[in-house]
Amino acid sequence: MSGDESDQEQVLFTIGPFGTAVCRGPYGVFKWQTNNMTRVELTPTRVLGRKKRSPFVFGDSSPGGPVVFDIPYAGIRLVRRYDHPAKLGLMDVLEFAFVSATEEKVLSVAAYKGQVSQALDVLRRYVPADLIRA
Repeated sequence: MSGDESDQEQVLFTIGPFGTAVCRGPYGVFKWQTNNMTRVELTPTRVLGRKKRSPFVFGDSSPGGPVVFDIPYAGIRLVRRYDHPAKLGLMDVLEFAFVSATEEKVLSVAAYKGQVSQALDVLRRYVPADLIRA
């Protein structure tokens, strides 16, 4: 799907970019992650990660930006919520196991608990209940 088509898709809920960390694979405090740089968008068909337009703008709530990950709901094998490993009590991790092309991948998003709860509410409408562990 081209960037123009994805820009027209309805965004139901967003997480970040402020207070959001994205990690390829299971989340870990000492693993490579991008902090405050990705806006996670939930649409009726997928989860998109968009890079914030400018690293110098605090928050950057503007729509658009280059897509850094695209997880169609049809490719999701498991969505898992768990406590942030830093045990600060403010954040949770939302982990997606999915199939991309022919390989299985895992992507984790750490965000504030309230945002993760709201994202799960949206995901429950589009992802089969047996694939969500919350």
